[in-house]
Amino acid sequence: IIPPAPAKPDFDGPREKMQKLGEGEGPMTKDEFVKVKQELEAEYLAVFKKTVSVHEIFLQRLASHPILYKDSNFHIFLEYDQDLSVRRKNTKEMFGVFFKSMVKSADEVLFSGVKEVDEFFEQEKIFLVNYYNRIRDSCTKADKMTRVHKNVADDYIHISAALTCVA
Repeated sequence: IIPPAPAKPDFDGPREKMQKLGEGEGPMTKDEFVKVKQELEAEYLAVFKKTVSVHEIFLQRLASHPILYKDSNFHIFLEYDQDLSVRRKNTKEMFGVFFKSMVKSADEVLFSGVKEVDEFFEQEKIFLVNYYNRIRDSCTKADKMTRVHKNVADDYIHISAALTCVA
């Protein structure tokens, strides 16, 4: 016999206090506000800890079950070390997921016969890569030539200055 599932946590009490605090039934000093806030946090924490302990007991009972303790999927579930998303999706999110899956399946149907690589674009890509490489090489050679011309001009300046001094 599988043990019964644990009861849902009861956050109603702290939630009602939170709503009353939000409504602000009269003026409240900062100290009173901090005190009420701490009480609420303590209540939420107590309910959360109680829920965790109840779930631990439930999982221990499941783990000691004569059939489930041999189940490899159950072991994977218990040893799962990554974060789990425990929040339920709202209607808008569920509709978004449904819409995306429909679009994806429609795209798969439409593009199932389409060749992934288009020859024209592949040739254009090759041309552009070659063009870029040639432009880069030309710029490097032009920079080198400009540097050589500058060095020659500097040498002419020195020769001209020396000839001016001799004259």
